Amino acid sequence: MLGYLKKRGVFALVDAFTAGVGKAKEFEKYVVTDLKDITELIDVLSQAIREMNAKRVVIDSVTSLYIDRPSLARGIILKLKRVLAGLGCTTFFVSQISVGERGFGGPGVEHGVDGIIRLDLDEINGELKRSLIVWKMRGTSHSMKRHPFEITEKGIVVKPKEVLKL
Repeated sequence: MLGYLKKRGVFALVDAFTAGVGKAKEFEKYVVTDLKDITELIDVLSQAIREMNAKRVVIDSVTSLYIDRPSLARGIILKLKRVLAGLGCTTFFVSQISVGERGFGGPGVEHGVDGIIRLDLDEINGELKRSLIVWKMRGTSHSMKRHPFEITEKGIVVKPKEVLKL
C-alpha cells in the first residue's frame, strides 16, 4: 500500500532509522544520515514537506529520538512541533511505552503537544481488547471515557457509544 501511495506522489517516507544503510539507500529519497542530529532531521523533514506540499506528518516514533537522552525529550518535541507547525503541518507524534505502563512515553513529552490519544491493548476476561482514550485535547471538549476500536480495511473504527471498563 505504501509503495502505491509513494508512486502516486501522495506519501513520502523520511528514513531516520537506517541512516541509508543497506537496501534503504537504494530506494529512499529522504534519509537522515546522523540519527542523533536533530538539526539534520528537521532539515530533511522540511525538505520532504516542501517538496510534497504535505499537510500531515507522522513521526513514528519520537521515543527513538530521545531514548538515550531522556533529559532532552521535551526540548526535542517542542522544537519539532514549532518547526512543523510553522510549515503548516498537523503532526502526529507516536510514542511508545512498555506493556503495563500507564504514562505517555517520555519525560515531559505530554506538555509539548496539543492532544494525547492513547491506544491500548488489554486482556479482559481472557480476550485481548483494543481501546482508546483521549487524555488531552487542547481547546476542545472530548469524551472522558475509554472506547473500544477496531482496525479494519477502512482504517480505525471507534465505537463511541460503547465504553470499555478495565
